[in-house]
Amino acid sequence: MVKLEMNKQLQGAVRRAAQIHNTVKLAGQNAYTVISGHSREAYRGTLRKGVDGFAWAWCNCPAGQKSMVCHHIISAGWVHTAICKMRKS
Repeated sequence: MVKLEMNKQLQGAVRRAAQIHNTVKLAGQNAYTVISGHSREAYRGTLRKGVDGFAWAWCNCPAGQKSMVCHHIISAGWVHTAICKMRKS
């Protein structure tokens, strides 16, 4: 899992996610299937809020397996945030 905190790696992943336009589908509680807009490969990502108050994420793509923030996690995070906001309203 990788801690989601603002740094250059996360900023790069945000830029890539905005350019690539991934497709995200809810796959379970806090779990998402992300289809890469670039390679059309499907990856599984999960998002969690840790007891430390930080958001943590995991993706089974090659970058995610190396504990790097990937554009799949960013895309899943955008959908996750929207779903949480809808549930609160």
